[in-house]
Amino acid sequence: MQFVGNQKIYFILMLLGLILTWSFNLLFIHQTGGFNIGLFLAGVYDNYASSSIGNDVIIAYLAFLVWSYGESKRLNMPFWWLIVIVSTLGAFAFGFPLFLFLREKYLEKA
Repeated sequence: MQFVGNQKIYFILMLLGLILTWSFNLLFIHQTGGFNIGLFLAGVYDNYASSSIGNDVIIAYLAFLVWSYGESKRLNMPFWWLIVIVSTLGAFAFGFPLFLFLREKYLEKA
């Protein structure tokens, strides 16, 4: 795979975002005997530090949705909704660099 410009950085961040978030998600699933969304969200607001980080990510995710939707429309990039699904169900730390990576690939072709 050949990378141009920032593609390599986005690709590495995408992999790190997937590995580093899901390693903890899998530990959580093992610890709780399954994925319980209520327990997961309660953990986000377990203390002031995690609440700060949780709110930070939520606001950044909402801003990303607005920006990425507009950017995908501006560039006529298909399948924006797949990025939303991946970012929501997978990890925002994976979905955001994935969008940036695909955007760079798209701009390279255009």
